[in-house]
Amino acid sequence: MEESDNGVEALVKFTAYRSENGFFNMVGPFANLTYSEFEYGDNFTIQKSVTSTEDYSNKKVGGVAKIMFNLGLDLVMKYGLYANVNYNYKDKVPITSLNDLYAKNYNLLNGKIGFQHSLGNHFDIDLYLGATNITGAKYYLMVFVNQLPDAYIPAPKNASIFGGLNLKYNL
Repeated sequence: MEESDNGVEALVKFTAYRSENGFFNMVGPFANLTYSEFEYGDNFTIQKSVTSTEDYSNKKVGGVAKIMFNLGLDLVMKYGLYANVNYNYKDKVPITSLNDLYAKNYNLLNGKIGFQHSLGNHFDIDLYLGATNITGAKYYLMVFVNQLPDAYIPAPKNASIFGGLNLKYNL
């Protein structure tokens, strides 16, 4: 009984534009990808009880999405303004080791704007406002593999708005 866990992860992040004089000081796109081929091997059976077994041979490992990726853009602007936007995709996920039930794939769009400024030599301030799931996609927060009927916790249906104020003291 062997399990085959193969995959690749990649991240590309770079500064596409930098200027000290313009309104935009920095434009930085990024992307990352995770590709996973996690499968149970040949003759992979589990003893469920004294009289029963389950055959997981060549099935996908539960709870692992085949493809996940993010695309995003970071912006730094004059006067301490900044913004970022992020698109996230997660492929369908088997909820059971028998692969008879899947959580659907989903797409999320998130964004954040803010203002950062140094207040003298010892204090920095960061004021921000953001939103997750801007498009109101239906998705899950967590999947519990092989825990039917409560297999996953759904995420909030509507966009979630958040904000904050950070005050940092520097020695």
